[in-house]
Amino acid sequence: MALKILFSPSESKISLNTNDKFDGKNLIFSELFGKRAEILKRYDEFLKSANLDEIKKLFGLKELEDSEQLRESLSKKGSIKAILRYDGVAYKHLNYRGLSDEAQKYIDNNVLIFSNLFGPILAKDEIFEYKLKQGEKLAGFDISKFYEQNFSKAVDS
Repeated sequence: MALKILFSPSESKISLNTNDKFDGKNLIFSELFGKRAEILKRYDEFLKSANLDEIKKLFGLKELEDSEQLRESLSKKGSIKAILRYDGVAYKHLNYRGLSDEAQKYIDNNVLIFSNLFGPILAKDEIFEYKLKQGEKLAGFDISKFYEQNFSKAVDS
């Protein structure tokens, strides 16, 4: 694997989707899809069964209205490249859309983002819109530790 540029996710994300459905099998480290799917299933089930206060805690929000969209199944969510999904300061300054095609391709294949929900993903990997406060556990389950234990070897190679 070539030298990778490491990027952190951002709390703010755009709602735009370029594809109608999320397909997690296309993310980097496809051989570990089963592990990633465990987390996504836990997240999906949590949103369907948790009360509003539990969801607010997971999202790191003080105010939140319950809605169908909030509890929508992950299988129904659309997706967009991770580098376009995140909308924080670093992503705005990168100005991905303003870069040449060659520069975008380089970023797509060489920027590794450490997502709070998806774990390590490439900039080109398509993800759905989500909320998850950094370091927050999912019903007591430590997501970051899970990804560290299961993906570190793949990231390091």
